Amino acid sequence: MRAYLPLTGSELSLEVPPDRLPLVAQVPSDLSGEEQEAEREYVLEDASFASLQALQDSGGQGGRVVAVGEVTRGNGSFTSWEQIDSLMVDGEAATAIVQQILRADDEDEANLLVEALFEEPLEWFDISERLLLAQRNSADSPN
Repeated sequence: MRAYLPLTGSELSLEVPPDRLPLVAQVPSDLSGEEQEAEREYVLEDASFASLQALQDSGGQGGRVVAVGEVTRGNGSFTSWEQIDSLMVDGEAATAIVQQILRADDEDEANLLVEALFEEPLEWFDISERLLLAQRNSADSPN
C-alpha cells in the first residue's frame, strides 16, 4: 500500500525516519486508474497538511515534506530510508507561503495563506536526494 509520512525538513537528516505511522492510501481495486490516482492525491494532501502542522508545532523552518513509499500492511511504519521511494517537498514559492503561515497574526490570515499554499504543487525528489534536501533546509534556517 502506498504510504505518506509527513515530515519536517530537519527530520530528513535523521538516521532513520521518525517512528510514527504514515497516512496510507487504501484504494479500492474496483476504481478506475484515474480514481485511484485521485484517492492517492487526497492522502498526499492530508500528509502535506500534517507536515505543515508539524512545522507549526515545532517552530520549524522550511516547507512541507512528505516521504512516499510502500508498506505491507495498513498500520506499518517506515523503519529505514530504504523503504521510501521519493520525497515530495515544497518549492521556493510554497516555502515562502509556509513561512508566512507560521508568522501569521491571526487565524483568518493563516487560513487565507493555507488556501494559497494548496495551489502550489509539491515537487518530487528521489530518496537519494534526501541529505541534499536536509542540507538545503539547514541552509535556509536562521542561525
